[in-house]
Amino acid sequence: MGAYNALTAGRDGEGSARRPLVTPGSATTSPLIWQLFGRDTSQTPDTGTNTMTLIAPGHLDLLSDEERRVFTEWIDLGAQWDLPTEDSGHGDAGATP
Repeated sequence: MGAYNALTAGRDGEGSARRPLVTPGSATTSPLIWQLFGRDTSQTPDTGTNTMTLIAPGHLDLLSDEERRVFTEWIDLGAQWDLPTEDSGHGDAGATP
């Protein structure tokens, strides 16, 4: 399984079911974005209670705000990937299924 497919497939490397790290078209519900921003971005902070789930923030300085925005925009735009598919024998990824 290639890296792109591992992000979007909902399966780990051994084939076990898990939640996909990227939900094409929905950055706020993608766990990859939660990790990049250090919180569950699908929760709203204005509900009167603290519903944000803080993810370990030790990694937050590894990417700039602009780099985080690029990931968010890529996912919101459908998380397209234009490299040849694994089936073609020319790469690790392919266009979204």
